[in-house]
Amino acid sequence: MCEKEGIIHETSARYAPQQNDIAERKNWNLKEMMNAILISSGLFDQTCGEAILSACHILNRVPHKGLDKTPYELWTVTHLT
Repeated sequence: MCEKEGIIHETSARYAPQQNDIAERKNWNLKEMMNAILISSGLFDQTCGEAILSACHILNRVPHKGLDKTPYELWTVTHLT
């Protein structure tokens, strides 16, 4: 199923997210964006859940480096066909 969808299946050690550089980088980006949103808006830490959802929404609608499409567009095309 992964090959059919163009997904590269890679494994890592259990309970060791440090081995997955891509996921760690994405988590870092989301956390940094969340902090920037909270600081610039002046909102309190109780809204960090909404801030991280907003950061995720923004990242999914920004074109991917090297491609002319956003992650959202790429995901939508693969799921509509």
